Amino acid sequence: MSLTLNAKSYTNDVARGSDAYRYLGPLNTASFADYVDLYRTAASNVDNGTAKSKSRLKLTRSATDGTSQLATDLILDLGCSIPAGTASAEIDSLIDDVAAFVATAAFKNLVKSHIINQ
Repeated sequence: MSLTLNAKSYTNDVARGSDAYRYLGPLNTASFADYVDLYRTAASNVDNGTAKSKSRLKLTRSATDGTSQLATDLILDLGCSIPAGTASAEIDSLIDDVAAFVATAAFKNLVKSHIINQ
């Protein structure tokens, strides 16, 4: 199985346990990171009396800094916690809202300049 993110194909690597999997990107080498980790936790954790499932995507990519040209990792880590029994349409709406926000200039300003009030 493979993942496609923004026209880049990530190929499956190895399971990191029964609830974690890594996909390697086209630029991944021993000294340059380019991979996606996917995680899941079944709905067994109870918070305020409600069982929740948790999912997480962690994208790691190396880039060189502007001065020393040393590779350093850029990481985007996205997680969610969904109460058991949540309607599929509600989950879709949550995902759609996050996807729309990530595509905005406001999100880029948050990541690049740490500006949280627009």
